[in-house]
Amino acid sequence: MDQGFARLPGAGYEALHPELKDTNPEDYPDINKLAILADVAPYSREYNTYRQKVGKEAKGNTELEIEYEKILDRVRQTRESVIRMND
Repeated sequence: MDQGFARLPGAGYEALHPELKDTNPEDYPDINKLAILADVAPYSREYNTYRQKVGKEAKGNTELEIEYEKILDRVRQTRESVIRMND
């Protein structure tokens, strides 16, 4: 997987997001936690928890709302790209 190291919290993710350098992954901003979960676990309970939390935080914050919508759109595209089979 291309740049798979950057999909999970830690040094790889921080290399692409230098604003998080030396930040404990537990202390990442909620939007970053949502982005990571959207990429690696979009069907998880944690993803849905952060989706709701960040959705509330984004109200009235245009910049955060734009980033939030980008993440949701990526998840939508991923879900739509899955081949579905009839029972």
